Amino acid sequence: TLGEPDPFRMRYRERLKEVVGHIVRNALDRQAAASFIADVAARSLLDSDRNKFVELCETELLHLHDGNFARYAVRPSEFERWKQSFARN
Repeated sequence: TLGEPDPFRMRYRERLKEVVGHIVRNALDRQAAASFIADVAARSLLDSDRNKFVELCETELLHLHDGNFARYAVRPSEFERWKQSFARN
């Protein structure tokens, strides 16, 4: 059985896709990714949603793998380059 969709995730699904996709396409390391996420959240989200959005983005990055990276519209070569950069930190 499927659970109820997460309203927060649904509300920010496009922004999440943009942020995670940007991080992967640009092979940002952990520190640069955290800064980018915080900057996007500060510029474009309600104060009450910022922390949860940052947590959601960080969780998605930690759970990216060969079977799910395509949902962020990145190429396999971009994903491999990002994995190496992200793993170094």
